[in-house]
Amino acid sequence: MSGLSLEGVRVEKAGRLILDVPSLCLGSAGLTALVGPNGAGKSTLLKVLGGAERGASGRVSLDGRDLLRMPGRERAARTGFVPQHFTPHWNQRVFELLELAEERCGAAPGLFAEAAAEFGLDGLLDRDWEGLSGGERARVLLAMALGGRPPLVLADEPGAAMDAAYSLRTLETFRRRSAETLFLVAIHDLNLAVRFFPRIVVLKDGRVAFDGGPEELAEGGSLDRVFGVRFWKVDCGEGFVLFPVSVL
Repeated sequence: MSGLSLEGVRVEKAGRLILDVPSLCLGSAGLTALVGPNGAGKSTLLKVLGGAERGASGRVSLDGRDLLRMPGRERAARTGFVPQHFTPHWNQRVFELLELAEERCGAAPGLFAEAAAEFGLDGLLDRDWEGLSGGERARVLLAMALGGRPPLVLADEPGAAMDAAYSLRTLETFRRRSAETLFLVAIHDLNLAVRFFPRIVVLKDGRVAFDGGPEELAEGGSLDRVFGVRFWKVDCGEGFVLFPVSVL
């Protein structure tokens, strides 16, 4: 089976269920947003897929291979992971971090230089990690994750620390690459989710509460029930926007 699929994926900690996904098929390419309230399990799901959460049970298949048991180098070549928080072991310079990422995934020469230019890092290559702003760090992590052109990219709130221009540019980059890459992106901004992502998966209490398109999400009442907020949908030139107007 091609693409990414999950079967019986569960995470429990201290007797508490954190994540429970009986079945989810995400295909081999495209843009999927992962949304939900705080504590819904979004970051946990991405960590499971990215190899940073070792306590998961179940099976995750990527193009028919068991992703959870894939050797580290192969996994690095096939998945790009952008965590919400990252601190290198040493205060390395940007070009050194890109070289490490290139070596880890065995990418073809030149790909990471292209990614550095794509995310506006050419003027930052000699800067130390600790001297970067939050938005600059986010762009470095994106270049590290996308540089090897993996078939699967997992991103946890990639634009949270960026200014509006870079956040939009990042999503446009995802859109351009989505014909050949599967992007699963946890995103807090619902209006960016409904504008850029044709598929939205909503988590609540560790379970999938909705899986569908933006229009269906906005019209069906699922969003109100999951967030406990009444939303207004207002049509505009770029589609529609959502306004939270009252707590249910």
